[in-house]
Amino acid sequence: MLRFHFLGSFVLSALFFFSPVFAGKIKQVETKELNTDDVTRLEVSNVNGHVSVEAWDKPIIEITMEKTVYADNEEEGRRILDDIRITMEKEDDAWVVETEGTRGGQHSNGLLGWLFGGTRGFSVSYTIHVPRKLDLDIRSTNGALSVFGGEGRMRLTTTNGKIVAEAVKGALKCHSTNGSITAELEDIYDDDMEFRTTNGSIKLYLPPDARVDMKARTTNGSIRCDLPLERYDYSSSKKVSGAINGGGPVMFLKTTNGSIRISES
Repeated sequence: MLRFHFLGSFVLSALFFFSPVFAGKIKQVETKELNTDDVTRLEVSNVNGHVSVEAWDKPIIEITMEKTVYADNEEEGRRILDDIRITMEKEDDAWVVETEGTRGGQHSNGLLGWLFGGTRGFSVSYTIHVPRKLDLDIRSTNGALSVFGGEGRMRLTTTNGKIVAEAVKGALKCHSTNGSITAELEDIYDDDMEFRTTNGSIKLYLPPDARVDMKARTTNGSIRCDLPLERYDYSSSKKVSGAINGGGPVMFLKTTNGSIRISES
């Protein structure tokens, strides 16, 4: 197992931006590159902040991390900033990136908390470029997730935040609790796919020749499929299933409070 921290010897580039006069917020930005020799998967676990991933043609992973801290004074802000740790470990065939908790930062109220309640807070946002065929497992507690491109197996999970996946050619599983899901698939894997949220709509865009078995359920909302369904079951307006272009892997969509729409990309 290899373990690296921000001050490790393998840091390739780092940019630091600090407010010259303390205004309740401090930012720090840093960029790293990871080689992908014998690596097939990237795992990212975040606490507060969005994660954006884009596929490219380079054989390396590039990660830009932006830490933002809100505090009552500069001394406190820098202490919280110093306590935020991002670890990177190479485990078997995967790079594992984790944001570790910070003293006083677990209850982040952001800028409004600083303005009206003097509450400390922090976030870490990631902008990541990865090889196209790399598998992804991206998780956040409070933050949106987005993926552009990609031809591997992708699992996107957040508690509070929307999920957006565009121009994807791989297998996709998206889970949110409070947030919408929008996914555009350019090609269909043989794997089953899943899109689940509790509070939010689901919009799925499929290529016209997609061959899938679609199953969709909602409790409070409507379901609409613009692609022709075969062997369909409209036994309830809240539960619809059927085959598209003869059927194939299962495409399961479920929300509690929200509508579902399947359209042609």
